[in-house]
Amino acid sequence: MAVASGRDEVVLGCLSVLALAEACRGRLTRAQEAVDSAAGLVVEAVPPPPALGLARAWVALDRQDLSGAGSALAVAGRSAGPRDAPLLGQVALLLRARLKLDHGDAAGARRLLRRSAAPAEWLRARFEDDVAAVGLLASAAQLDGHRHAGRRPRAAPPAGTATATTVQALLEDAHRHGIRGEHRASREAVARALTLAEGEGLRRPFARAVPEVRSMIRTDPELRSRADWLRPDRRPTRQHEPRRAGDAPVVERLSERELEVLQHLSALLTTEEIAAEMFISANTVRTHVRRILGKLVVSRRHEAVRRARELHLS
Repeated sequence: MAVASGRDEVVLGCLSVLALAEACRGRLTRAQEAVDSAAGLVVEAVPPPPALGLARAWVALDRQDLSGAGSALAVAGRSAGPRDAPLLGQVALLLRARLKLDHGDAAGARRLLRRSAAPAEWLRARFEDDVAAVGLLASAAQLDGHRHAGRRPRAAPPAGTATATTVQALLEDAHRHGIRGEHRASREAVARALTLAEGEGLRRPFARAVPEVRSMIRTDPELRSRADWLRPDRRPTRQHEPRRAGDAPVVERLSERELEVLQHLSALLTTEEIAAEMFISANTVRTHVRRILGKLVVSRRHEAVRRARELHLS
């Protein structure tokens, strides 16, 4: 009806909320399509709806585009108003905590989640996963009204569960099977998770999986062949783009070995995992990382990854 009557502002609002709903369900492709459609209706004089920025941030986080997620959250924060609270405020807090967690700032994520009120029912499970990830088990108990001394085993997800929840459950199953020595069942669970996640480009559960599961994906030839898509998409090279004021120059060209380490950093591998992947010592990896940070004129690993993407090095 809004389309037929030319009410673009109503269409924009509907598409923004639809995009966020699809992102919450784990339908990242549909969410991105709605985001793109909504973005075409945004006019310069009117700020986009907060739901649009939150949907874009949710998709970016699940696909591990942390720079894009941060930018989208900043836009959503600038356009939010009192009428958008508390529902969208809860979503924004959750996404900000996830972004800090994915940047390696567990303390920052913990501070944010401690400030959260009891979330809406449809967000409750997502909050529980994240408060457990940063060690706030007491908060997780408050969220569902039960006290538990440790993380409870995850039940089989019911039909219609968000894709990310199902994939995470499969990866946890794979870890449990591996602990019990049930290697075939563990491998099958990982394979199912990869198949389910690939269609949506869902990378976050794999980035946050335990090292044993990530090691299995790297070392099992068949699983590794299925997991090529897990590396963040490379951006197309833009020709003749001027360097922005304030952008630090690259001091020295990265070596082939340093570029390889940078690719592993982009895939969120730890120092020990990179060492195993490249058949070098952990101390050698640290040396490469120090040189990469110096050449890219940054001080943190995630900053090096972001800087490399801006320069189309990864």
